Parts: sequence; C-alpha cells; structure tokens
Amino acid sequence: MLGVDVAETALKSAREKSRRSGLEAEFATADALHLERLGRQFDTVLDSGLFHTFDASERLEYAESLKAVTKGTLYVLCFGDEGENPARTP
Repeated sequence: MLGVDVAETALKSAREKSRRSGLEAEFATADALHLERLGRQFDTVLDSGLFHTFDASERLEYAESLKAVTKGTLYVLCFGDEGENPARTP
C-alpha cells in the first residue's frame, strides 16, 4: 500500500496513524498531477476528496496522471459541483 501527498505534514500524520494502527504502509511525497514520476502502477487506486479541488483544466491533467499509474480499478470519492452546497452558511 502506498499513500501519497504533496504535503509532508500530511504524510507525517499518516505515518503516525499507520504505525499506531499496526498497518504496514509506504508513504511518499508526490505531485498528484505527475504521478507517473512514481515509476509504478497499481491494481487499485483510491482518490478520497482530491479531484474536486482542481479546476477544469487541472482535472484533465489529473485524469491523465491517474491513468499513468492505474492498471486496474480507480475509485474517486469527490463532491459534485452541482446542486446545493451543504457547506454554505445561510
């Protein structure tokens, strides 16, 4: 299992959580728009909440980046950009 993030503070937190839970995982600093730089491919790739943070052109670049590392199934968990915004305050 490999977890990636551009922020070293996020990786430090993930490493600590992994250690406390007894989960063996590898973590690496990586730019999500250039995942091909990892030099690896994965059977399963999970994006939890990153896709929706990109603008339209970045989303295309991100999709290409994901394509470069995904050889199996890709799961993208994201917010939609249509409908009511539950985070908006009245």
